[in-house]
Amino acid sequence: MQHFIDCVKATQAHKVLLILDGHCSHKSLDVIDLAHANGVVIICLPPHTTHRMQPLDLTVFGPLKKYYNRECEHWMLSNPGKRITVFDQAGLFGSAYIKTATMDKAVNGFRSPGLWPYDPDQLKDDEFLPSMVTDEPAAYSNGSLASGRLIKHLLFLIITFCLVVASSE
Repeated sequence: MQHFIDCVKATQAHKVLLILDGHCSHKSLDVIDLAHANGVVIICLPPHTTHRMQPLDLTVFGPLKKYYNRECEHWMLSNPGKRITVFDQAGLFGSAYIKTATMDKAVNGFRSPGLWPYDPDQLKDDEFLPSMVTDEPAAYSNGSLASGRLIKHLLFLIITFCLVVASSE
């Protein structure tokens, strides 16, 4: 957390929003206290929603993986019989990174799941249904679709609340 605070230069006067998945390493009291003392507002995404809601996973890291794999395939076709070494990896990664790490893609990472500006219609209710056992017949009711809508609206309320609190402090 200290590294994040140092990099974004968060302060009580210049608050920063940090969106995290629900991993246990983000939930210690020490991390929360450090964040609060330094003007970092933490929002944890609800469980089982990160596949559609983590901004950089959607628009930067996914494409980065795809472009890196393409760079490796191209390198292997151009260098038959050779292995990619650690010395080659930096150049291959750099080429892929240049294609993916843009400000537009980072901004779109918040737009595509409807986080900012808020748009609950960006996410389909069935993307948040509870997982089902595959060898059993489907037994969920319309109540499950309502739970998907509920998760989206709860997330919006949490973000709105945190932004209001952050701006009033």
